[in-house]
Amino acid sequence: MATVFLAAVIKISKVPVKFIFKGLKAIFLILLITMIFNMLLTPGEELWSLGFIDITKEGVSMAVRMAIRLIYLVVGSSLMTLTTTTNQLTDGL
Repeated sequence: MATVFLAAVIKISKVPVKFIFKGLKAIFLILLITMIFNMLLTPGEELWSLGFIDITKEGVSMAVRMAIRLIYLVVGSSLMTLTTTTNQLTDGL
């Protein structure tokens, strides 16, 4: 449902999709670190193990969900700042 809403808002805003997703380069490292920590530190059914490193099914699921949330947050924030003037944002606050 959130994907459909975000896609509709992007379509209505007429901001190029390519331009919006260029902003994701800035959070790539944070996204990667978050996913790694979620995969390694979430207990559950083991998918892969190497010594003391265990990747669990639940960890992978949590990592994917967290990554999607972070991407949606950045895309939504970018869209808001690209379509709203500074004065309007200040008035809103």
